[in-house]
Amino acid sequence: MLGITLAHIANNLMNDLYDTQVGHRQRELPAPLYAAPGAVRPDQPPHLACPILVVNIADLAILVTLTWARGWPGWPSALSGFALSVAYTARRSG
Repeated sequence: MLGITLAHIANNLMNDLYDTQVGHRQRELPAPLYAAPGAVRPDQPPHLACPILVVNIADLAILVTLTWARGWPGWPSALSGFALSVAYTARRSG
């Protein structure tokens, strides 16, 4: 459950980062309404790379722990989910 939640958080953070970098983040979009004041502004890219890295590393740690306890079958699902998350946010933003 925690791994899925972290994956969703990482996806949202990556989406905000990509949207801001390509100029799609605008005031009328929902993210500025839920983001911390000044965190997501079209004129200044947010410092989201570090939180994205931390959340994905935490997710990887969960995957490694599950692999140790249950074996490798979770890897294809986890890696394809990560790849789809990156592709989705980049495609949507590009």
